[in-house]
Amino acid sequence: MVYEQVTSHCRAADDCDMVQIPFEVETGTQTVLLSNVPNNPSNKCAKAVAEFFLGGQRLLSRYVGPGWEQPPFTMNATPGKHALGVRILNQSDCPSGDAGDYTARLSMWEDVEPAPPPAQAPPPAAKQGPLVTAEPGLAGVTFHVTDRSGVASQCTYSSEGYTDSFGLPANGSHDLFVPAIRLFKTRTGTITCDNGTSTNTSVFY
Repeated sequence: MVYEQVTSHCRAADDCDMVQIPFEVETGTQTVLLSNVPNNPSNKCAKAVAEFFLGGQRLLSRYVGPGWEQPPFTMNATPGKHALGVRILNQSDCPSGDAGDYTARLSMWEDVEPAPPPAQAPPPAAKQGPLVTAEPGLAGVTFHVTDRSGVASQCTYSSEGYTDSFGLPANGSHDLFVPAIRLFKTRTGTITCDNGTSTNTSVFY
């Protein structure tokens, strides 16, 4: 996200330039490291203190310089555009006292997790075929058909070359009479509806 040199100029101990480093983030956590390893030969001072500011608020101060390196620290800038203020203060044991320039390398990064894939809606549950009960009679069989799909449909009964159509209301019932000659055997058929459901029938008649 950021990898550049920062040079702060001090005219005196309490008169040092603050460098503003613009950056833009996606998450709410960033890692910052200010380092002078290897030693920058242009720095006349071996060590210094760096102060960090975000949004006008002082975050912390860290030693920087060979032998004074410290691990990175984290901060929490909100997603969007910001500027990190960095002011490097020379130490009084510098040959030029508190005056002079100090250059260090600033690194800033963030670990951005990829967005999770959108949740997929579960596939719709398969519609149940109609519930069918058979009631044999003298001249045929009456099939009591009850919808279990919740969708009104047009259905067709088919068995042994005989077909008949009827409407079946959503969650409703229909009595279908099928004329037949008693043969004293198991008679099978199928009720097929245009809502994508079907049910096999079986009756001894």
